Amino acid sequence: MSTNKISSIALHSFIDLKNLNELDLNDNCLFKIEYNLFNSLINLIKLDLSFNLLRKIRASSLRNQRNLKELYLSNN
Repeated sequence: MSTNKISSIALHSFIDLKNLNELDLNDNCLFKIEYNLFNSLINLIKLDLSFNLLRKIRASSLRNQRNLKELYLSNN
């Protein structure tokens, strides 16, 4: 889903993707991450949010990502 000019993601967009282990959202126009957006992604290992317009991400947004090994936030 990278390089698609995505500016927002609906809260329940990933609800049925429990087995997803990589999510690449880099080079979009995201400016905000909803509070529970990634909570259903319990097997997520890699999350790339680089090259967006993010100013802050609440720690609680990633609280269920116990398997997360790679998090990319550069150039926001």
